Amino acid sequence: MRILITLSLFISAIAFGQNESGIDITKSERTLIGKWEYIKTIDKEYNSIQHTIRKYPNGKEMKIVASGPEITINKDGTYIKVFTPENSDTGNWRIKSENEIEYEMVIPKDSRQGRLILQTQKLLPNKKWRKDNNGNFLDASSDKIIELTETEMKVEYEKKYYLIYKKTAKITSVNEQFDFLNDCVEVFSKLNESINEFYSILENNTNSEILKTNITTYNNELVLFSLNKLSKHTKSENSNIKEVATDLTNLTTDLVKMNYEYLNYVTNSKYSEKELKKKNKSLVEQNKFTSNFYREISLGICMTLVKSNPNKKEDKQFSELTLNQRDLLNNRLKQKLGVSVKKGTKIESKNSFEHSLRIIYEFLNMEWEFEKE
Repeated sequence: MRILITLSLFISAIAFGQNESGIDITKSERTLIGKWEYIKTIDKEYNSIQHTIRKYPNGKEMKIVASGPEITINKDGTYIKVFTPENSDTGNWRIKSENEIEYEMVIPKDSRQGRLILQTQKLLPNKKWRKDNNGNFLDASSDKIIELTETEMKVEYEKKYYLIYKKTAKITSVNEQFDFLNDCVEVFSKLNESINEFYSILENNTNSEILKTNITTYNNELVLFSLNKLSKHTKSENSNIKEVATDLTNLTTDLVKMNYEYLNYVTNSKYSEKELKKKNKSLVEQNKFTSNFYREISLGICMTLVKSNPNKKEDKQFSELTLNQRDLLNNRLKQKLGVSVKKGTKIESKNSFEHSLRIIYEFLNMEWEFEKE
């Protein structure tokens, strides 16, 4: 009898050491995509629990609530974890192994947490944080997936427990309005990152080789990135999107031509240092004047999201976006610009592209009736 009991316990131990459902999530990416609602926490005997005890290195114990965040896993590799209405994580996800998913949280450098990290780095210079291309901090964590079906997900928690999730919605396919606005946010963000350095070099340099490199680098952002992103939208069957995309393309092309004229001057003309400084100043002023029109066009971008009122209710505004799409764009804007883009924040924009991003954020956060998922 003791042999049978020992054998039973041995088999149980093996079972808990393996992926219980036998799934391989590397082959189930489509199943992961969606909005997951936290339902409950259970132990390995499937008893619901409300609290766990966490022990700290100093020997102290703390009773904590056993719960998990709401999770949205998007097809484009981004995610949102909502712990409370005021506390959420955003970033990128990837499948790390056959039963593990990694979440790489993006912490905006201008956020409260980002500022705390900066202070910590001064006190602990040997503590290194990874950063993205925008200088935001990155913090990775992993979830071990125990079971995964089309409607339910079981995640290991504190090694002894499981978080149970139910899928509440599949992520809708990207509609054209979302795709257009997302591309505009990417374009404005890219130009916002490069324009201030572009101006600074023109205002503080007369070395022709440095100036040539500066112009070429910035024009590459305008042509190879921005115009390529926008070109498909100029062929849209949606007349509003087509018109605004064409305006953006024409304005960006004007900037490119203006900068190439300057490049030709620096490359092929003879000039004194005083004449070059004057030419540099003129190019900065021309770029700033022309870029101001992006602010006006950004209002047109916003209007492509407005859906005609199906019920003729004057007190409601309808959006072409779903709530999840709006939230995804919100988080991308926060990642790009940190506190400077938050609704109601009184911070003067450094350039027209940053100003355009803030206009878009304010518009997204008006009162809307959203499309259903």
